[in-house]
Amino acid sequence: MSVDSTEREIKTREMRPEQKLHHWNSPKRQRTLSLTDSCWDEVSALADKFKLNRSEVIEIIARQAKENGDDLIEERYTLLA
Repeated sequence: MSVDSTEREIKTREMRPEQKLHHWNSPKRQRTLSLTDSCWDEVSALADKFKLNRSEVIEIIARQAKENGDDLIEERYTLLA
């Protein structure tokens, strides 16, 4: 069975030159992230509690840690203890 070249082409979505800015005044893009199952459950619970999506929960936590000047290495040691 022969397949012509147009059937073999892989279609890709074009990146739009303009990006929608959100309330953070910064464009959002889809990312890949690895989390433990328990962390995913915690993020999901927070999202449900505050009627947010998981991405927004992670955005808030990261920005708050930066704003507070949190020592994330120390925080990890504390959480793992």
